[in-house]
Amino acid sequence: MGVSSYGRIEHLKPKSNPQFYQYTFDWDNLHWCCEICNTSYKKAQWNFQYPVLDPSKDEIDNFLKLNLTTGEYEAMENNRRAQTTINHTGLNRNNLVKARRRIVIRFLKDYKAHLSCGNERSFCNEWELLKEDMDYPSLYEELIHSVGFKS
Repeated sequence: MGVSSYGRIEHLKPKSNPQFYQYTFDWDNLHWCCEICNTSYKKAQWNFQYPVLDPSKDEIDNFLKLNLTTGEYEAMENNRRAQTTINHTGLNRNNLVKARRRIVIRFLKDYKAHLSCGNERSFCNEWELLKEDMDYPSLYEELIHSVGFKS
């Protein structure tokens, strides 16, 4: 999960909310999540009008966009559910933004070095293979895409 956190299984709809008691043991309400995001930010919050995105049902790429310049996630087209997700999970908390920025800087620096040697294709191929084993695979996916690489 990255930045000093381990993943764990938690309830998307908080079991502490009486309106969600019936979902306590519902498999569709159990999700792998960041411990810090859930226990320090989301807690028992729930926005009934604009609920947190459900990664098992919602196509996250249609709601959230990573700004590679700032390292922050942004709600696409000011989508309210995306904004709720950002706010309720602390997606743009300072240490995550800094970690993303460090990755962006390192990746682009390494890419430029490989580009000057004519090895940009092999560099991107290697990152394409490695990204799933890294913290922040979606960030690496965005970086690979940003340099115009198509696998």
